[in-house]
Formats: sequence, structure tokens, C-alpha cells
Amino acid sequence: GVRLGGGGLRGAGLAEGSVHDCSGPAGGGEELAAWLQDARASGVRALKFKSGGRSLRADVGDLRWAREVAGPGFARMADANQCYELPQASSVGRVLEELSYAWFEEPLRRTDLQGYAALRAKLNIAIAGGAGAQSAADLWTLLRGPAVDSPQPDLAGGGGTPDGRPPPPLAALPGALPPGPAW
Repeated sequence: GVRLGGGGLRGAGLAEGSVHDCSGPAGGGEELAAWLQDARASGVRALKFKSGGRSLRADVGDLRWAREVAGPGFARMADANQCYELPQASSVGRVLEELSYAWFEEPLRRTDLQGYAALRAKLNIAIAGGAGAQSAADLWTLLRGPAVDSPQPDLAGGGGTPDGRPPPPLAALPGALPPGPAW
């Protein structure tokens, strides 16, 4: 297990790699394929791919390519960094479901709570979010509504405490202690 913030032990989680810049050119290329192979050899078992900021065709092509290159035994996630509007997020989400991605992170602007609720109603893939929250109040708004399935706040950026615990109002919410980023 892993000791987190002085608290109890938790089982080992996935070592997650994050690849592909959402503003970069389409097509993974040999360099990214080599990085994925190195990550796999190093024990990374989950890969998060950035999408958004380009055409839907380019994004979907790269997400399909990533599935091929990553191969079996890898969990795959997609992070859109709030780049899509609801129609585009719906289209990409359906492709992610088809490709068995684990979650779709921040597909919409963090303030579009109605859009998040509508997207969750349309898709079966888990919707993740919270890393873009700017404060504890932002996180509270996101977590108390039907916006995300998997809250993933950046605790440092969203008003966390030095020992890694979320502020008291957030700690009372179900699911408020996700495996957020550890920088």
C-alpha cells in the first residue's frame, strides 16, 4: 500500500502517464510510439491522452491511434482540458466508449454544469473533472451537483491543505477524496 498525507494505507493505484499536447499536430508519430513503449516497459499501466484544440477528426484519429499503440492491458483516459462544447464532447465521448477508455476528463468548460449533466445523461463513459477548479467554492459547486462521476480536484490549486486533505466542506461530500494529481 501507499501512505497518503499521513493517513491510512491504500492499495497501490495505477501509475498514470499523461501524453499528447492538445494543441499539437495530429498524428502520434514514431516519437510518441517510442515513449509509450518505454512507459509500458517502466511499469506504467494507465495512459491519459490530451484531446481538443484541433478538429474532431484529428482528435478522434489520435485517440484511436493511441489505443492501437498502447495495446492491451493499458487503461486509457482522455483529457479535453475544457476544449469542447456539448455537441463535440458528445461525439468524442461516444468514440471513447467504443474504444473502452476509462474516463473523459474535463470535456466542457468547468462552469458549464448543465452541459456536464446533459453529457452524463447521454454517455456511459465516466465523466471526470475538477482539476481546473480555481477554488474550494469551485470544487463545491462541481461536486454537489450531478456534473461528474469521478471528481478529480487538484487539491493544491483548488484550496487544499498542506497535508493533502480537501477543505472541510469538501471532505463531507461523497467521493470527494479521489486520486487527484500529485505534482
